[in-house]
Amino acid sequence: DPLYEIDPSVLFGQVTPADYDKMVDTIRNGNLSQTSQAQFVIDGPLFELPAGDVQMAAVIEASHSKYELGPDKRSLSTYEGADRTFNFTGVAGGGSRDRYGMGVEFRVPMLKTLTANVAGRYDKYDDISDIGGAFTWQASLEWRPVESLLIRASRQTSFMAPNIMWLYGEPVTEYDDYVTNYYQCRLAGLDLSTTAGLTRCGVDYHEGAWYVEGGNNRRLREETATSNGLGFVWDITDKLSISADYWSIELQGKSQYLDTATLMGANADCLLGSRVDGSKVDPNSAMCRIYLDYVKRDADGNVTEYFLDAINQAGVRTHGFDASLKYAWSWGRIGDFTFNAGYSRTLGYDVKIAAGDPWEDYMPCSYSATYSCGSQPLAFRDRTNWTLGWNKDAWAGSLYGYRNGGRVNYQATGYLPAYVQWNASLSRKLTDSIRLGIDVTNVFDKYGPKDKTMTWYPFYQNIYGIAGRAFYVNLDFDF
Repeated sequence: DPLYEIDPSVLFGQVTPADYDKMVDTIRNGNLSQTSQAQFVIDGPLFELPAGDVQMAAVIEASHSKYELGPDKRSLSTYEGADRTFNFTGVAGGGSRDRYGMGVEFRVPMLKTLTANVAGRYDKYDDISDIGGAFTWQASLEWRPVESLLIRASRQTSFMAPNIMWLYGEPVTEYDDYVTNYYQCRLAGLDLSTTAGLTRCGVDYHEGAWYVEGGNNRRLREETATSNGLGFVWDITDKLSISADYWSIELQGKSQYLDTATLMGANADCLLGSRVDGSKVDPNSAMCRIYLDYVKRDADGNVTEYFLDAINQAGVRTHGFDASLKYAWSWGRIGDFTFNAGYSRTLGYDVKIAAGDPWEDYMPCSYSATYSCGSQPLAFRDRTNWTLGWNKDAWAGSLYGYRNGGRVNYQATGYLPAYVQWNASLSRKLTDSIRLGIDVTNVFDKYGPKDKTMTWYPFYQNIYGIAGRAFYVNLDFDF
């Protein structure tokens, strides 16, 4: 028997203007965001060394940021009136932050072929958090064994305060359509690594009409990072040069806002001691203490309450390399040409959720935490781009393309093929100050590769974009 006896005359009957007016209303919000900043900069030579002048630059600055969210009172979770909104929750909040900073940088020619750059900076934050201030620094060396070859190395630290809205946002209880209880699905023996298992899970083990608590987290700490780089630039000829750089970054305290699916998947992993792909999880780890604390269940495993906000991950570390090629040539009457190409490859991406936990390899992760270790941190492991430019008198044109390498599919069972897109432009200078041109994006009208493990529209990951071929006509004026 059906759960609900629906009267077709009501479901498909005519809706009168009076009935419609009872179901809808206008929500009026009043929001404000503003930033003001003042900066004083001084630079120039300090003194002379045998290899050249010592250059210095210094900066002093101050800024004030403020935001206010003023939602319609009827949309607030604390509003109890009969005209409160349904399935729409407003978020209130507001606060300000003052920042003061000063920094200095020196460029020191140590030898005719060796130059050092040293910089330091101090920033002070004044808000409701315990961030306070921080000192960051940067040091680099540039060596030219020959005029055409530059070898460079650098090391630097960085500092970033938490998102101001994550600090000041007022607590909110929002409506969530349903929660899929992955824990009960796996207890029932459903294989969530298959489409059939996940579909069955969503049908049999979802709990609806949820009000979930969320809001600010005034315990958020700052994000800090240490970066290293080593590379070279080689001007092979006046018109041909290549470069390559290795880089590594270790980030501590990365702010990450939890979402329902990630939280429910990770909570199930910690309760069962393993992920869907079979990899082990330590239920006693600091990471699991976070995920277990954010979800409350009854004796049967039903979710009774859960909470979402931003947390500080213990650490993220990644490394890879970039390479580029630049070439220019002329073909007489045909015109002048340039060709630029770039390649970037991420070699590793590790995440540590909580202090004391081991580093985890997130390179093979899907962006669905249901299937693998966590939300996909990488858009693509490797990217390539190229541009062919042409100029002839008043005419100019370019052919630009890029290739995004393989990406983990939704269920983390394999990789999607690479995706290539081409764009083109052609323009003509009509006068000294006017240029008319046409641009074509996605010339071959290609969409991202179909993901067979994603069983809903549009059946491919949205990171590839949803726009097909498009034409634009541009008219540029230079004043």
